Amino acid sequence: MNRLQFESSPYLLQHAGNPVEWWPWCEEAIQEAKALDKPILVSIGYSACHWCHVMEHESFENEEVAAFMNEHFINIKVDREERPDIDQIYMDAVQAISGSGGWPLNCFLLPDLKPFFGGTYFPPKPAHNRPSWMEVLQNIHRAFHQKKDVVAEQSQRLNDLIKNNDSVFIGMGAAVSKTAEQLAFGHQQLFEKIQHQFDSVHGGFGAAPKFPGFMSLSFLSQYAYIYNSEVAIDHAVFSFRSMIAGGIYDQLAGGLSRYSVDVAWFAPHFEKMLYDNALFIQGLIELYQQTGKVEFLDTAKETMAFVTRELTDEDGGFYSALDADSEGVEGKFYTWTYQELQSVLGEDFEWFALFYGVTLFGNWEESNILARTTSIDEFASEHQLEPAVFRSKLQVAHQDLMKVRDQRIRPGLDDKRLLSWNAMMNISCLRIYKASSDKQYLDQGLRNLSAIERYFERPEGGMYHVYTKGQASIPAFLEDYAWLIQMYLEWFQILQESKYLAKAIEWASFVETHFLDQITGLYFFNADFQSDVLMRKLDLMDNATPSGNAVLCCAYLALGAICSDEEYTAIASRMIDRMHDTVHKFPLSFSYWAGNLLWRDHGSTELAILGEDAMQAAEEISRSYDPFRIIVTSKSSEVDLELLKYRYIPDETWMYFCRNQSCEAPVRYEGKV
Repeated sequence: MNRLQFESSPYLLQHAGNPVEWWPWCEEAIQEAKALDKPILVSIGYSACHWCHVMEHESFENEEVAAFMNEHFINIKVDREERPDIDQIYMDAVQAISGSGGWPLNCFLLPDLKPFFGGTYFPPKPAHNRPSWMEVLQNIHRAFHQKKDVVAEQSQRLNDLIKNNDSVFIGMGAAVSKTAEQLAFGHQQLFEKIQHQFDSVHGGFGAAPKFPGFMSLSFLSQYAYIYNSEVAIDHAVFSFRSMIAGGIYDQLAGGLSRYSVDVAWFAPHFEKMLYDNALFIQGLIELYQQTGKVEFLDTAKETMAFVTRELTDEDGGFYSALDADSEGVEGKFYTWTYQELQSVLGEDFEWFALFYGVTLFGNWEESNILARTTSIDEFASEHQLEPAVFRSKLQVAHQDLMKVRDQRIRPGLDDKRLLSWNAMMNISCLRIYKASSDKQYLDQGLRNLSAIERYFERPEGGMYHVYTKGQASIPAFLEDYAWLIQMYLEWFQILQESKYLAKAIEWASFVETHFLDQITGLYFFNADFQSDVLMRKLDLMDNATPSGNAVLCCAYLALGAICSDEEYTAIASRMIDRMHDTVHKFPLSFSYWAGNLLWRDHGSTELAILGEDAMQAAEEISRSYDPFRIIVTSKSSEVDLELLKYRYIPDETWMYFCRNQSCEAPVRYEGKV
């Protein structure tokens, strides 16, 4: 029996009709493997994964292949977004075996859950130096029963490697006092190592396949803020502009795809993930605040409009992803033939085709991806048009094409809501609000906050990780709590309501109780009460999203500054010291940590505002860029926070700026900052 029919995950339900007798990850499946002495196949993917779909159609829907799998294996399907902890363990194993990873992830385990072999995609017939899936199954079956000692030895080696690989990144954590000049030199070294990876032709970092690298771009903004580096901010601006102009960004309706298969951001892998768009918005707002260039705010709003339209439920919760495929074809929903565009646009087709690089036979697999060939202003100038007129023409053309596109069969929607990704996008709502003072984004954030608190809270304490089909499940992971704490701190600084700060402190205490590794002073991915995994691992390296430890560290830096609590600051500093050497060795892979290091070394900008107009002053100041600023306000003398005490003056509003236990002379607010 295929037991996935009883699951709620969209990815697992995609496989519910396979002839493979899939199990979900559960204790019953593990006991079955032990009782029958069968190896376990753990096959991991996610609903928007193109090659997961390919392998399903080629192999898991094949009756002969399924029969062999059912006879000789206990087959478990895992949604990596529901269980990132399981994915992390077996991804480490596959990377150790093959030197690379990805999805679909197929890992073979002993009944005690220890891995002994694995890989990613396997074709139905041998190709590209890969054996066929059937050959892999047959070889694993023989080895498991005929070479048990060899398999057990391989499994133990892999298990030890996975258990110890976190330690590679963790230093001794000994803090060394440094002068301002030494700190600045260390920061410069970090920047220069990241700079060495600049793609100065297309923006971003490195070669294809090309991922946005939001954490590294954010570091550039932070570094530019401290050291007034034109090189740093120019590359961040260039990278975001290149993405906005490329096929990786939906030119008609907004929204960023997960990555580009080429180096120039032209041909996307068309799946759209909530987390990418959340981080994209946050990066755009950073640049808008830092440079004043309205194009970045406009793109952030357009991206949020996409999220609102395509990835938002009736309660304000945010869905996880849109598939790359529709009608079984990658990108079909988003691409156009020459004739389609010509038919829809009529006399506007010629200039449109020039602007977006449309060709008769297609610029990608016999279709056309829309990607700008030049900037709007340059194209308008070249064709003797006013930029405003050209933008208006573009808008009309986009609307005409959207009417047609909206009639197409849509890509599949992954409608599960994840706590970490919802909190991340909630922060994006607040960042747009702070930059623009447009209340619709505050209202959107409030609706989502209400959904988060309704969807994910566990009656027995703590939070859930996932909400699908009206039910919450799976205890939340470190990344969930880290983003949740960050979110509440953002709300506190905007609305200055103590309940939000109390929530942040509550969840920080929960993390200390249930996630802390007493040996390293860092934090496990899983809570101590979650026992259905092979081992508890730390979460240290940035991947598509920042690591849970890095996000938590950032939250502790903010908590320490807001509460004037040296304990939070000391915890964050301890974490940074543990990761210091690794960050300097591999800054591109630990860029969020690098930002934390900048914050710790540079110090917080602490802004206390007291008086009747305190909130108005805070709102004005929040529009500007300072990545290390915290703001606390009060309209009265009744205050709890140390930053606000003894500073209230009746009938006046005063602002107090401090950094590193040193305060400037207070400034009276006269209605405008």
